[in-house]
Amino acid sequence: MNEFPEQETLIRGEAAKNRRHKPLRQTFARAADVLTAVCPCWMASPLSVCQLITSTELFDYVIFDEASQVLPEDAVPSILRGKHVIVAGDNKQLPPSTFFATVEEDDEEDIDATAYESLLDMMIPFVKGFHLNWHYRSRDESLISFSNSHIYDDRLITFPGPGGTAAISHVFVDCIPNSDGQEDSSGGEVQKVVELILNHARSAPGRTLGVITMGIKHANRIQALLDRETARYPELAEFFDPDRSDRFFVKNLERVQGDERDVIILSVGYGKNRAGQLPLNFGPIVSAGGRLRLNVAATRAREQVIVVSSFVYSDINSTKVKPGTGLEFLKNYLQYASSGGRLLSRGELTSEPMNDFEADVYEALCAKGIEIV
Repeated sequence: MNEFPEQETLIRGEAAKNRRHKPLRQTFARAADVLTAVCPCWMASPLSVCQLITSTELFDYVIFDEASQVLPEDAVPSILRGKHVIVAGDNKQLPPSTFFATVEEDDEEDIDATAYESLLDMMIPFVKGFHLNWHYRSRDESLISFSNSHIYDDRLITFPGPGGTAAISHVFVDCIPNSDGQEDSSGGEVQKVVELILNHARSAPGRTLGVITMGIKHANRIQALLDRETARYPELAEFFDPDRSDRFFVKNLERVQGDERDVIILSVGYGKNRAGQLPLNFGPIVSAGGRLRLNVAATRAREQVIVVSSFVYSDINSTKVKPGTGLEFLKNYLQYASSGGRLLSRGELTSEPMNDFEADVYEALCAKGIEIV
């Protein structure tokens, strides 16, 4: 302020006003030195930087978080305003897409879920990088073991849980719909998920809860039924208070990157038709990048994951599952959840080994929804 007294005068004058402030962009243009000295750290979305800040190379460092979701062209204005750039993100999670620009509930199956190159993808080949290998979120390693094995090549350093109740489980809703149109949102599964939500609010209100669905329609149906049910139980209103945004949410998997909760209910939603057949029309899951979408959903919990579906993993026809796809990830993850987080894949166990006969019996029982202790 001693070096730039005219900038100090401008900023003090703006701070004293109650209204009719100059646009921040203009203030930055005339008083950038003092603004960055008084407030050395600024946070903005990449799309708003041009509206707020005029000068280039104004900051020593520009840091991008969740860079796997930032398009390179959107990042350029921010990069120009720094002398150094740090890019942080996980290229094994959601890439940029046009999902939100095109999706509507009625045409969710026909959306363009094409994944585009992200700022992180663009930077990886030619800048110095390093992995953050210590996994801190999951308080039981079974919550991350599946993704660690199938996505991260067992690179993550994880820690055992305290034991007791399994941190991951599968709730099988055994129902065949009595009407058409439930293949993308099973009515029986909606009922079960709302029941689990209410039980959690009553029995464990101190633990945060998130509900993740595979599709938007299914999320909307769960929210609608939950709204009707909570109106009948005013004593639960505090848990669902929208002003406490960190307590509870219902979101489809495209919207949960960056979120974490103590308990996650992962509701598949897709189900069988009236004939008892399982169409594999699973929306963005079966498209390119489906594994990455499911990896996001599978890694949001700190303490517990409850997977809910109206079919078991063996209902997915293996002849229609291509290696490396989201459908393969879902089939294997349902099997993993059914085993209580013990069976990573056929013959590959997270604890003591089984022989072939034991593994076959174990898988058959899990497929029937029978809990193994």
